[in-house]
Amino acid sequence: MTENAANGLKRALLNEFSRRSCAQLQDMIKLIYQNEFAGGHLITDRDGALKRLQAEYGEVAPNR
Repeated sequence: MTENAANGLKRALLNEFSRRSCAQLQDMIKLIYQNEFAGGHLITDRDGALKRLQAEYGEVAPNR
């Protein structure tokens, strides 16, 4: 990883944590993965992906 890439990743992680201080380590790892590999190419069923995202959001939304 280049120094520029490392600095960009550091900024992204700090920005995410400053916006969501309740973020957990797994959230940061997911952010790193998505930063490197993106997620869109893994989605073959858009409707199913949306339903899973909504279900996941429903699990965490009450904690806000």
